[in-house]
Amino acid sequence: MGDEEHIPRQEGYHAASTVEADIPNGIRISHVSTEQQTVEQKFRRLADQWRKETRLQSSINKRAMHSAYQQIIGMGQDALPLIMEELKRTRGHWLWALFAITGEDPAPEGCTFSEAVDAWLRWGIQHGYASPD
Repeated sequence: MGDEEHIPRQEGYHAASTVEADIPNGIRISHVSTEQQTVEQKFRRLADQWRKETRLQSSINKRAMHSAYQQIIGMGQDALPLIMEELKRTRGHWLWALFAITGEDPAPEGCTFSEAVDAWLRWGIQHGYASPD
């Protein structure tokens, strides 16, 4: 056997695991699982893609339905600290994602977008997803 395939490591990625197994006829196989991006790298890549591809889109519904935004929502609670950081930095349109992930809406009914952002940032601090600075 000695002819092992070398899988180069890409910068910014890490291998998740290696699985080895014996199958009938004395053959041993080894499989390295697909490389996994860190949560932060994945979030940054998707957020950049979303901003770039929706920057001229005025409809928040269409922006929120963009595949990159939906993938961020699919990251679940792991994405919350990163969304809170983005919300604090850019005060951008992350409220839909926050509601979709948490099932909560701390913003009072009828408030402005800016007031809603402030309410979410307070929520993030109270729940340990954002720093108070």
